[in-house]
Amino acid sequence: MEKFKVHYTEVLLHRVKEKSSDRYEDTLKDERGELRALDCYRDTHTMKTDSLAYSMVLDGCFMIELFRRNKNSDKYTDSGYDILFNIRWVKPRLEHDLLLFENQIPLLVLRALFSLTEQTTKEGHFIPLVLSFFVFNGKPIPYDKNLTTRLDDIPHLLGLVYEALVPCKKESALISCEKKDRILGGNKKALLSRGKEDLDSSEEVEDLELGPPLPNWKRKSLRWIMWTVLVRLIEKTFRLKTVQQLNNERKSCEFIWTAVALEQVGVTFVRVEDNVAFYDIKFSSTGVLSIPRLVIDDNTESFFRNLVAYEQYSEKNRLHRVVDYLHVMDCLINTSKDVVVLRHCGIIDNRIGDDAKVSTMFNRLCSDVYFNQDEFFYKRMFDDVNQFCMDRRNAWKATLKNEYFSSPWSVTSFIAAVLLLLFTATQTLYSVLSYYHSSS
Repeated sequence: MEKFKVHYTEVLLHRVKEKSSDRYEDTLKDERGELRALDCYRDTHTMKTDSLAYSMVLDGCFMIELFRRNKNSDKYTDSGYDILFNIRWVKPRLEHDLLLFENQIPLLVLRALFSLTEQTTKEGHFIPLVLSFFVFNGKPIPYDKNLTTRLDDIPHLLGLVYEALVPCKKESALISCEKKDRILGGNKKALLSRGKEDLDSSEEVEDLELGPPLPNWKRKSLRWIMWTVLVRLIEKTFRLKTVQQLNNERKSCEFIWTAVALEQVGVTFVRVEDNVAFYDIKFSSTGVLSIPRLVIDDNTESFFRNLVAYEQYSEKNRLHRVVDYLHVMDCLINTSKDVVVLRHCGIIDNRIGDDAKVSTMFNRLCSDVYFNQDEFFYKRMFDDVNQFCMDRRNAWKATLKNEYFSSPWSVTSFIAAVLLLLFTATQTLYSVLSYYHSSS
C-alpha cells in the first residue's frame, strides 16, 4: 500500500504543479516549527516533527486523491486504469482500514490539504466528497449540511462518519420523558399528604343552596375521594411512578425477548423505509415493532466496532446511540432462528450468507462494552414491549392466529370444525326436545 500512497501523492503534487511536499509540510507547522496537530496525539515525546509531518502529508494526500478519484474517476485517473477501484474487493478493504480507530489522522490535516489543492480541482465541499467514499447499509453515507457548523469539533475521519450517521442532539425525547417521570414521581406523595392536611384543617361550612350541611365525616370522605381521583388522573396523564416502580422498570428495561419469542406473543416486525436513521426503532401499542433495514456484509462488524470505540473513548458527554442500538439487536437476536425472523421481514439483508454468523456477530459486538442503562435511548420502548408481552390476551390471539389462521387450509378446517360442532349441538338439542315432547 505504501507504493500506492507515494504514487497518489506524486500525481496530486504534479497536478497542482508542486515539485515536492515541503510547502504542505510547512503549512501543518506553527511559527515555532511544531505541528499544529500534535495535540491530537498523546505520546509525542518519541515523535520527530519532520518525519511525522511527512507521514501526515503522505497519508493525507493519498486520502484526498482517493476521495477525488472515487467521486470522478474519469477526470483524475492518470492512465485510465486504477487497481484500487477496478478490483472490487480493494475499495471495501480501504474503507475498513481508513475507519479503524487506531488509524485516524487529525481531520484538520485533511482539511488543510484539501484547501491547498482545491484551487485547481474545484471539487466543491469537503464533507460530501469524503462521505461519498464510505458505504453503509448498501449506499453512501448521507451528507448533513449541519455538519459544516460542527466541523471544528470533529477530531478525525471516523468522527466525521459517526456525526453524519448519528446527528448530535442535546437530549432525546424518550430520555426527557423518563427524566420528567422521575421528577414528577416524587410529587405523588406530596399531593396525597396535601390532601390529608386539607382534611385535617377543614372547617365546618354550611352549604348555602344545597340543603342542610353534611356531617363532618361525610365531608372528609368526599374530599378524600376527590383528592384520590385527582392523584389518579395526574398519574394517568403524566405516568407518575413510585420508587418501587422505577426500580422494577430499571430492571425490566435492560432486556426484551428474542425475535422468535416476540413473534409468538403477537409482536409484528415491520421494516422501515430506508430514508430514516438506522437506530430509529419504534414500538406501537398495537404490537408493531418498526426497525429500519440493516445490510450485513463483511465490513459491518468492523464498522460498528469502530463506532463503538469512538463512543466509548470520546471525551465529550454524548449519548451512546450506537451502543444502545446494538444492545437492542443483541436482545432480539440470540440464535440463527431470530435472524431468520428478521430476514423474512426484510429488516436484515444478510449478504454474508450464514445466519449463524450474523447472530454471533451481534452477540460479540456488545461483549465488554459499557452500557449506561440510566440514559438508555430505548428505555421507554423496552418497557412498552415488556408490558405487551406480559398481557396474556396478546399471546392467546397470536396462538389462535398462528395455529388456526396461518393458511387458507387451516382457516377452512377451523370453520368446518366449528360448523360440525354447531350441527352436533343442534342435533343433540332436537333429540332432547323430541324426547321430552314424546314423553309429555
